[in-house]
Amino acid sequence: MSNSLVCVDTHVLIWGIKKEASPGQEAMIPRAERYLENLESEGATIMVPAVVLAEVLAKVPLESHPVIMGRMGECFVAHPFDAEAALEYSHIWYEWEKRKPLSEIPESELSNEQKNSYKRHIKADFMIMATAIVGGASLIVSHDPLLHKLANFYPGCPRVIEIPFVIGQGELQLDS
Repeated sequence: MSNSLVCVDTHVLIWGIKKEASPGQEAMIPRAERYLENLESEGATIMVPAVVLAEVLAKVPLESHPVIMGRMGECFVAHPFDAEAALEYSHIWYEWEKRKPLSEIPESELSNEQKNSYKRHIKADFMIMATAIVGGASLIVSHDPLLHKLANFYPGCPRVIEIPFVIGQGELQLDS
């Protein structure tokens, strides 16, 4: 993993940096923390797309922004959604419109509010994908099942994986 560039999605940072979880997801906090620590110890660079950073900081009081930013070590690099990413986004959107690979989700069954939320979600995921592609990420780490599906339809998108389990020191159970 040394010298690799790994793109992370919002939940990785919410759990691993903000140390917050919804009820039932508390186990994701140490999992994300260990994974981020493991990336750092292996010398990987952690790409944080601007849209992800915005999502993480959006519900944080302004006075706490420096604390959150400070928790991200030197191996974290924010990547902008710039003109090159916008161009890649347009290519992703074009392919999406042409193929609609998630047609198993019948839009006719969604309310207008659900349709709008769904479209906003897709657009944010496309921005993450485009940023990862133009930034040269080798991998996207996400807990978002929709991002996993979206990335599979677009050639050239880095592989998307779930947050791996990393066994912490002292946790290995050996049978006697």
